[in-house]
Amino acid sequence: MKHLLISLCLVSMAFLLHAYPVHIQSWNLEADVQTLNAMNISVDSVNKRSGVIVAYVRDVAEHESISAIGMNAIAMPDLAKEYAQALWQETKDSKDPMRAYYSWDEYTTFMQQTATTYPNICQLVQIGTSVQNRPLYFMKISDNVLVEENEPELKYIGSIHGDEVVGFDMLIKLIQLLTADYAIDPRITNIVNNTELWICPMMNPDGYVGMQRYNANGIDLNRNFPMPSGTQHPDGSQWAQENVAIMNFSQAHSFDLSINFHGGELVINYPWDYTYTLTTDDALLQEMSLTYSRENTSLYNTSDFYHGITNGAAWYVITGSMQDWNYGFTDCIELTAEISRIKWPNSNQLANFWNLNKESLLKYIEFAQNGIKGIVTTNSGSPLFATIAVSGNTKVMHNDPDVGDYHRLLLPGTYQITASVAGLEPQTASVTVPSTGYVTQNFIFTTVASEDDFNSVVKATRLLNNYPNPFNPETMLRFHVAKDNTPIKLSIYNLKGELLRVAVDATMNSGEHSVVFSGIDERGRSLSSGVYLCRLQSPDGSQTNKIILSK
Repeated sequence: MKHLLISLCLVSMAFLLHAYPVHIQSWNLEADVQTLNAMNISVDSVNKRSGVIVAYVRDVAEHESISAIGMNAIAMPDLAKEYAQALWQETKDSKDPMRAYYSWDEYTTFMQQTATTYPNICQLVQIGTSVQNRPLYFMKISDNVLVEENEPELKYIGSIHGDEVVGFDMLIKLIQLLTADYAIDPRITNIVNNTELWICPMMNPDGYVGMQRYNANGIDLNRNFPMPSGTQHPDGSQWAQENVAIMNFSQAHSFDLSINFHGGELVINYPWDYTYTLTTDDALLQEMSLTYSRENTSLYNTSDFYHGITNGAAWYVITGSMQDWNYGFTDCIELTAEISRIKWPNSNQLANFWNLNKESLLKYIEFAQNGIKGIVTTNSGSPLFATIAVSGNTKVMHNDPDVGDYHRLLLPGTYQITASVAGLEPQTASVTVPSTGYVTQNFIFTTVASEDDFNSVVKATRLLNNYPNPFNPETMLRFHVAKDNTPIKLSIYNLKGELLRVAVDATMNSGEHSVVFSGIDERGRSLSSGVYLCRLQSPDGSQTNKIILSK
């Protein structure tokens, strides 16, 4: 590993908050966590045995607001920042700055050079920028990297909190393993050949450079996502720039499985975070979590959580988490992995963390090959865009419209699975998932009058459902573009047909796109509660959906 100078100076640190953790002794954990969430205080961890809450405050005023309601919040040293700053001071004048941790410049160089060195299996994609204009990178790794294939799609995300850095290092090492051992190690070769894997080692680059939890605007990114309950801004802040990039990217792909990495505890956390109600995939989520924790002895043998896993809300309730957004608003099932009790451990421990997590990382990728998979097509083989539903399960998924493939993660058992295509009669099949691996169930629709009719109706550029709907104060308007260089116009009208706002008027490339509509017309006036029309115009025609603003 190369060790370059960290991109850190007083100027780049000017955005830093006076943020620090506080220790709160609680005699009613559930009520106190609920109170802190309502105050938009970022709860970091809860120890049910000791009754201790650790939360982060952004300044002294926020600290005092906790004390003002009768909680005894004691300031704690920010060990992650102290270690990083000490390491910086020790190494800044040497040839080995920051030792084994990648600097920001080194990280960007690594990602770019890896894509250049392994062009047959790597594609570097910048999905946006941070507040301070640092690129947000995903490395796509797959055997036919520029081609959409009938393969499960996964995403791995590190350091949504900028001072929780073990995941950052682990994902860099994972990229190195998959690229260096491809076509050498049969297992690695099989993973790359049969998976479309997207890896983002650093989601919060400004926080990393500044050695802090938050982004450069003081937002905790893992409390800032829209909630399945319909709440748009649970933390009282607008959607962070980094989160908007992640949401747009995620909606433009057909991810099946995901995990994001944290530090501060040892546990794999699964949805929901925001409610005690269990998902209909609860047993599946537990097995996914165990797939990771079983291979990591520190996780599996921890005394705080049975076999190193927990339901999110059963640990403590948070609002606006990324895993809840994924499960509630996308086809993807995501977990949250806390893989180090120390947020920014001494760099000499990184090799041990890699040894503990390497097998877990690989087993989790391989888990994507379990359940039911197949393609949805016409009788002539053209892919159809379909919804995939499992009887008794409330999570309805979609296939990838480019290839027609779907990958529904399920435990062994027999299921009734239904594929539905707009304008066509749904098809249902009884499918038995084996004890290991997957079963294939294709759906072929033969009732289209002709291939031309199919192409004009199903594969065309089309308007998708917005979410949430009803909304207050914002909603995500979504649409699918069939071909590159397609002129798109997306407009909002009232029921009288009067134009209120043009949300999009541009030439766009193929894929799923989204734009935020905040209930404001072209003149900057807030719209009143009511029903409005969202109209998509393209060369494939015009489509209109009703959207409901409820204040």
